[in-house]
Amino acid sequence: MSIDGLGYAGVKKGDHLVACVSGEIFSYKAGKCTQWEKSMFDNSLKPKEAECQLTGDTFKVKIHGHESELKIKGSLLLNHQMEKNLAVKTINFEEAKGKI
Repeated sequence: MSIDGLGYAGVKKGDHLVACVSGEIFSYKAGKCTQWEKSMFDNSLKPKEAECQLTGDTFKVKIHGHESELKIKGSLLLNHQMEKNLAVKTINFEEAKGKI
């Protein structure tokens, strides 16, 4: 089951994955899943153990009682909503905002 809403995405470099799912940041390396939470006291991120798994080309994250699934496509991780998006090259941020 995946949560509908904003798309989820991430990147893969070697055996390390980082993904944004449901507004939260997750990392996965060597079978260990970590959720990174913003500290109440400063802008630092603090780690906490999380539930996720990597099987073949699928990365699954359990958050808020639901499991979300991202497919690995090269060095990208994308859920079904993000797979439908088309990347468009722009010269600068202003041009990019105009294409939304």
